[in-house]
Amino acid sequence: MAASFGPETQVVWYAPRAHAKPGPRRDRGYLLWPAWAHRVMAPEVRDRPLNPLALAVLRLLAASRATAREVAIHLAIHPELAAFVVADLQGSGYLDPNAGLTGRGRALLDDERDAALSLVPGWVFRDPWGEGLWPFVARELSPAQTSINDRGYPDLELGTTGKPWTQRAFMQRPPEGAAARAPEAREILRAADQHRRIARRLGRYARSHFWEEDGPDLFDPKRLDLARIAEIEAEAHPVYLATFLYVPQDGPDQELDWHVCDFFGRDNSLDLRRRIVEVADGQPLLARELDRVIGKTVVAKDFADYRQRQRQRLAEAQLLLDRALTLDIRRHPIQGALARMLDAWLELRELDAFADGRRCDSVLSECRKVMEGLFAGLRNDWPLTGLWRRIPKDRALRDAEYCAATKEVGFARLPDLWRKVWPDQLSRVTDSANTWNLRPLLMATLLGAQNEPEHPLRRAAIRRSDLLDLIESVVNLGGGASHYRAGQHDGEAEVRSAVDKTLVIVGSLLGLPVCSISEIEAP
Repeated sequence: MAASFGPETQVVWYAPRAHAKPGPRRDRGYLLWPAWAHRVMAPEVRDRPLNPLALAVLRLLAASRATAREVAIHLAIHPELAAFVVADLQGSGYLDPNAGLTGRGRALLDDERDAALSLVPGWVFRDPWGEGLWPFVARELSPAQTSINDRGYPDLELGTTGKPWTQRAFMQRPPEGAAARAPEAREILRAADQHRRIARRLGRYARSHFWEEDGPDLFDPKRLDLARIAEIEAEAHPVYLATFLYVPQDGPDQELDWHVCDFFGRDNSLDLRRRIVEVADGQPLLARELDRVIGKTVVAKDFADYRQRQRQRLAEAQLLLDRALTLDIRRHPIQGALARMLDAWLELRELDAFADGRRCDSVLSECRKVMEGLFAGLRNDWPLTGLWRRIPKDRALRDAEYCAATKEVGFARLPDLWRKVWPDQLSRVTDSANTWNLRPLLMATLLGAQNEPEHPLRRAAIRRSDLLDLIESVVNLGGGASHYRAGQHDGEAEVRSAVDKTLVIVGSLLGLPVCSISEIEAP
C-alpha cells in the first residue's frame, strides 16, 4: 500500500550517470522515485567477453569450416566486417590461424551455454504508475548513503571519502492506493532480456550492426524452467530509486534541453522522463521541482510552459496524422503510436541543427514501436498459434517454405534477415504476447497470410510490392543502427524517410490513402 512509502523507506543507488557534463550540483534536480522491489529467481545477466557479432561468428565456425566470405553470407554482413571479426577472434586466442576453434574458444562457448540456462537470485523493480517492470535485474539491493535532514526526509550522502557532500533530493510519493503485484515469470524474463539488450547497445561494439536487436533470444524460454522463474519472497519491498535531472553543459545540446538519468547507470531514459512529466501534471510539488531544471533551458521557461508546448505539438502531430492517413486512422488503435512518432518528429524538426543523435534515435525508436503495435494487432485479428510447428528445422527446407509464402502472398523478395528466423523464434511470438522480437513476428505474419485470402498483408502486396523491404528498413533503423551528430542533415533526411515509410506501411495494411511528410507539412 502507498502508506508503506515514507521518509524511512530504503533509498537505493545504482550510480545514475549523465551523457554530457551535467553542470554544477546545485543546478541538478535529484529525485527519489518509488518502486516495488521483488526478490526473484531470474536468468543471470552478466558482462560477456565478446560482443554478439563476434559470438555469432565463433558459434558458426565451431559448427562448420566456413570461410570469412561464407560467414558474411550466412550472417548477412559485409565480407570485410566478417574478416575483421575472424582476425580479432584469432588475435584473442579463440580461433587458431586456420579459423578453427581453440580450447579457449570452446571453453567460452560452453560457459555461454551454461550462463544462458542458469537462474540466480536477483531483484526486479515495478513502477507504481506504469505497473510494468523496469528493464533491469539487480544482483542485490544497493543502498544509498543517506542522512535525515531537519525536515525529517533523507538527504543523499554523495562524493568521495576526500570530497563528500550532502545532496537534497525530492521524494515523490506513489499514487494513492498503489499496491504491489507479484511479477510473473515472463515479466521477469522480459526484464532480463531487455536489460541485456540495453547493455549490448551501450557496450564497446554498440550499434555495430542492426541484426543484434533481433538476433536469437538471449534467454530461451524453451530451455529455461519457467516454473523456477518467480518471486522467492512473498512480500514486495517498497524502495526509492535515486536519480537526477540535468541540463547539459557541453556538447550539441548545451543548455538546450533537460534530461533524466536512467536509474541504473545507463545513460538517459526517455521513458522515465515521460513518466515524470505525466506524474508532474497532477503533482504541483513535483512540477515545481521540474521548474528549477527546465527554467535553465531554452526550450521552456518552466514546467507549465514546457507542458503547454508538448500539448500543442501533440495536437499538431494529430493534425498531421489526419492529413497523412485521413480521419479514418482515428478508428484504429495504432493511431496513438503514430501520433507519438509524429510528435517526436516535430520535436526533432524544432531543434533543427541542435538535434543530436539521441533525438534522431528517439524518432526511429517510435517508428519501430508503430511496427510492433501494428503487427501485434494483426496477430490478434489473425491468430498465429501453433503456426511454427509446420516450419522445418532444416535450413534449406525452411528457406524454401519462407520463399514460397513470400511469393504466394504477392511479394517478389524476402528480406535476407527474415530468412534467418528459426522455428523456435516463431513459437515465441505466435504462442505468447511477445512483440519485442519483431522480425520473428513479421515472418510469422507473412506465413499466416499464406492461407488467408483476405489477410491485410495480401491486399497490401497489391498496392506495394516492395512493402517487405520498407518494413525491414524501418525495423533496421528503429533497432538502433545509426547515430547522428548535430547539424548532420543526412541524419534528419534518413529519419524523415523512416517516418514516410512507416506511414506508407500503415496505410497499405489498413487500406488508407497516404500522404508523405513533405505533402502534409505543406501549408
